[in-house]
Amino acid sequence: MQPPDLTDPNARSLFRELALAIRAMKRIPAKHLCSGQWQVARARQEHAFERWHGYLKRQAGTRKKYKAQARAQ
Repeated sequence: MQPPDLTDPNARSLFRELALAIRAMKRIPAKHLCSGQWQVARARQEHAFERWHGYLKRQAGTRKKYKAQARAQ
């Protein structure tokens, strides 16, 4: 599997948001787990992950399509 194309501006912003969301979760002290602060951070991370995962799936689908077209020619 090839790595995602991080030269795409959209890929950079999606990956950066995911990294920032994870960092925000890591900064929350253990005693605040399940607090409102944790819930907000978890929701942000979940949303960022879903967007990043969707991007990767689209990239994989595009690559499969081009490979199939190349084989057909």
